[in-house]
Amino acid sequence: MTNAIPLKRGLGSSAAAAVAGVALAHLVAGRRFEVLDLLRLAAAIEGHPDNAAAAVLGGVALVFEAEGRAQAVGLPVPRNLGVVVFVPERDLPTEEARRVLPKAVPLADAVFNLSRPALWAVALLANRLDLLRVATEDRLHQPARQGLVPELGPLVRTALEAGALGACLSGAGPSVIAFVDTRTDAGDRVAAAWAEAARRLDFPGRVLRPAIRRQGVAAEVRSGRAR
Repeated sequence: MTNAIPLKRGLGSSAAAAVAGVALAHLVAGRRFEVLDLLRLAAAIEGHPDNAAAAVLGGVALVFEAEGRAQAVGLPVPRNLGVVVFVPERDLPTEEARRVLPKAVPLADAVFNLSRPALWAVALLANRLDLLRVATEDRLHQPARQGLVPELGPLVRTALEAGALGACLSGAGPSVIAFVDTRTDAGDRVAAAWAEAARRLDFPGRVLRPAIRRQGVAAEVRSGRAR
């Protein structure tokens, strides 16, 4: 199995590997896989369903728990939504990033963050991408992880100044993701601005421009080999 997603960078590589492994096991066994079953099996390996849901469904996934079981629904992704990702050379193990999270948070911060998924849904469903600047704000995990990724603040500000719709830490970090309107040259401007900022901050890394995969997990067999 080949995993092209950079490891320990907050990009969901372990969840993608878990989903691929479970799907491959079904394929080898000659069994069809149901989406929610695949999600739950991969989530059991990963420890949580968040990244597994995105790998299973593709695009943007909303994850929730009902009747004690992980559930997920996909949200439509506007065709003009693109992403730019800064991937640092240094890694950040997820366990280390989780250790710095607070055990309790102020009620005001919890309420602040609870409104952000709703904003994401409106932004995608109504193609109100201007809302992503506010939707990507956070008071729960990014402030706690700022000490592990001190370059986060400058990179987010740089992306916004270069025309990004919104920017934030990718997963647990240390990668940073920016959202752009592909009908403009914002993606090019963010990529160039990040390259310059990384040199200024002495924060080696690379800028990626991955396409948003709207299709979920799929398996096919070619010449007797599974892909």
